[in-house]
This record gives sequence, C-alpha cells and structure tokens, in this order.
Amino acid sequence: MNLSQFLASPLDLFAVISPDGTFVWLSENWPRVLGWSLPDMLGRNAADLIHGDDLNRTVSSVVGLTRAGDDIGCFTNRCRTKPGGHRWLEWSVREADNLIYATARDVTDRVERDIRLRTRTRLLELGEGLAGLGHWVLHLPDYHLEWSPEVFRIHGLDPSPRAPGIDRAIGFYHPEDRAAVAAIIEHAIDAGEEFSFVKRLVGADGRLRYVSCAGCVDTDETGIPRSVYGVFREVTDEIRAESQLREAKDTAERASRAKSNFLALMSHELRTPLNAIIGFAEMIRDGVLGPIENQRYRTYAGDIHRSGTLLLNLVNDILDLSKIESGRFDLTAEEVDVGEVVANVVSTLRLKARRGGVTVTNSVDPGVLHAVTNPRALEQVMINLVSNAIQYSDVGDAVAIAADAGNGTLTLTVADEGCGIPEDRLATVIQPFERIDNRVDSSHAGTGLGLAVVHGLVEAQGGRLSIDSRVDVGTTVTVTLPLKPAR
Repeated sequence: MNLSQFLASPLDLFAVISPDGTFVWLSENWPRVLGWSLPDMLGRNAADLIHGDDLNRTVSSVVGLTRAGDDIGCFTNRCRTKPGGHRWLEWSVREADNLIYATARDVTDRVERDIRLRTRTRLLELGEGLAGLGHWVLHLPDYHLEWSPEVFRIHGLDPSPRAPGIDRAIGFYHPEDRAAVAAIIEHAIDAGEEFSFVKRLVGADGRLRYVSCAGCVDTDETGIPRSVYGVFREVTDEIRAESQLREAKDTAERASRAKSNFLALMSHELRTPLNAIIGFAEMIRDGVLGPIENQRYRTYAGDIHRSGTLLLNLVNDILDLSKIESGRFDLTAEEVDVGEVVANVVSTLRLKARRGGVTVTNSVDPGVLHAVTNPRALEQVMINLVSNAIQYSDVGDAVAIAADAGNGTLTLTVADEGCGIPEDRLATVIQPFERIDNRVDSSHAGTGLGLAVVHGLVEAQGGRLSIDSRVDVGTTVTVTLPLKPAR
C-alpha cells in the first residue's frame, strides 16, 4: 500500500493545520464525513467547524500539547457538517516543523450509542429508585457481583461502582437465612431454573429488613451457565402490613365468635322468661281465669303482651343475625311450595295489615310455583320484607307480593306505596339497627334488624338483594336466590 492509498483510508481522516488553526492540507475523504468540499475547507480556520460547546476544550487540549512538548495528544469533539448537523470526531494530533499533524476518526455512532446507554441507565436508576427495586448480576465462573444503586441502598450502603464479594453479600442475610439463600442460588445455577425467595436481611446500618429476590440463569450456546441476574426489592412494609392484617383478622374473628356466642346464650336465656311473660299477660288480658273488674288492669296486660312480643321478636332477630354471621344458620335445601310459604306469611301478618289500613295482594298461588331452597329462610325473608312494607305504609296504601322462577333462580318482589327510602340511605338500611326513620318520635316502630337479617340470609345462600325506592312514592325490594337442583 502506497502513501496515497493510506491517506485515502475510509476510516481515518488526515489533516495538516498551521499554528493559527488554518487547514493547510486535507485527505480526500473529509467531504464524505462532514459534507464540506475540500476547497471549502482548505484555508479555513478549524475553529469554524468545531461545535461551540467544544471549542474551548479543544483549544485547551491543543495548546496544552504544544506547551508540554508531548508527542501525541488525543481528544474528542463535535464538528459541524454542511447540512447543519454535527459529527463526533476522535482526534490524535502532534506538532512537528511548526505544523500540527492530525488524524481524526468518525466515532459518532459509538458516542451516540454511549449517550443512549448512559441515558437508559440513568432512567433505569431513577425508575428503580421510585419503585424501590434494584437489579443485580452474578458473573460466572468467578462469582463477580454487580449491584445497581438501589441494591446498595437496600443493604444500607452508599452506591459504589464496585459491589461486595459474594460471601459478604450473603453475609448480609439473617444468620438463620444465609444457608438457605446460598442453597437456592447454587441449585438455580446447577438446574438452570428461575428462583425467588423472601428472606430477612440485616443492613450495614443494623436495621432488619425483609427482601424479595427473584432471578434466572443465563447460559451460553452450549448450555453452560455464564451469569445469574435478577431483581431485588425491600418488602418490609408489606410483610408487616400482612402480619398486622392477619392479627387484626384473627382478633376480629375471635371477637365475632365471642359476640355470637354471647348473643346466642343471652337470646336463649331471655326467650324463656319472655315467653312466660307474654303467656301470662295474654291470660290476664283475656280473663282466662275469670273476669277482671278494673279495665285498666286489662289494658296494662295488653301493653305487657305487646311489649313482650316486640322484645321477643327483637331477641329472635338478634339470634338469627348472630347465627347468620357465625355461619350456623341451617340452610339445608328442600322442595318448597313458594305459594304456600307466601300465603302463610300473608296470613300471619293479616292482623298487622288490617290495623294499619294496608291492603296486601298476593299473586303467588299455592301449588303452582315450586323451588328447591331452605323453607325457614324463605319464610323469614318474606315475613321481614312484608312486615317492613306494611310498617312503612300509610292507611289506604297497598303492598304487592310476586314471585317467579326461571333460569335457575327464584325471584321474589315485595312492593309498597309507603314513605320510601332516601337515596343516600339505600346503601345503609341493610346494616343492623339502621332504620329508615331514626327519629325518636317516629311513628314507625322497629329495631332496624329486619333488612339486616334478610340481607344476611340472602347472601348466605349466594343470592342478591336489591332495593328500588323513591321518597313518598314507595319501595320495591327484590330478592334473587339461586335454585339448588332437586335430589
């Protein structure tokens, strides 16, 4: 290869520059890189082509070279192209015979690739910092370890270019967890499998942390492991929150069981004397053992009977609610004549409806609609819904009962023309002791347990309760129960 062929190399650019920075001679491949023709560049000061941000640094590098008498100086800068962009050039220069001899190479692709890599690395570090997530690489076979900055921070260390050795890294784990961590990693390397674990780690600051680590093995084309890499995250807050939730759940369940047991016991103990009070009050009121001369005594006996009945109903509702909450309400399914159940409910509440001047219409005929469900639960649901509808209706209002079965479900509706429920109360009226009208002087008696019992019974059977209501227009309650197959 002669000198002209060497100077025409497609990789390197050659130039001779005078002490004042003027291009004296240029190789023929400069136009290919910068776009300027040789006549455009010859006789032109090199400073005109250097990016403004790099000019001072370039001048300092060349001046320092000439002052120090070094043979060769190297630096990188950006040079403007004729189309208006710039290219990164890597320079090697030396001074001889009062001239500067320079060799340049276009390294734009490499520099821009490095810039992109640094940018991605910085973005990754920022993202890991925000997420509290770090990454690591274990190089094989020398077990050289690399950590991202977030991994250092999780270990209670300041970020450093050099990660601890593998032995020290495992030494950060709790003494009871170290052997398990080492065994997990060695097994992953031997089997080429992914792995994950949550272990305790004692940071350099002495604080105990829970960390979650997940990784996988990278192999070469022959299947030999060459590295293990993965992610690393502190999960101390999550572990403690889960522990607190478990403790709170256990405490709540114990409290619920204690409450249910207490209510069941107290309800049972109250029902016996209440039945006696109601029975004797009824005998006195009706004069079973003889007439009562003073009418006030009969009135008082009637008041005792009504109050005792209300209290017994409350006790029964509380007992039912406690059984539902504890899962001890018997929901064994059997074939039920829905019309007969509804007819019995209407008959039971006929007197209450007559006293309130409310008309109850029942469109469900006995012997027509049969369903496989729990008869006692179905009756309790209907008694509570119809009783509520009568209770919150005015004289002259009507309550309509309907039922339908199809597509594997039993649908029951109870519609009234009563006072209705405000929209902001629809979500709360199914809670225990929540009444539609909570005023002390309200004319609507009740404890607010009826809908709570209905809701509990319906949910316990996998059904759904929906309420559609408008104030001063009325309320429609719909219960949908899944039909169990007949045996």
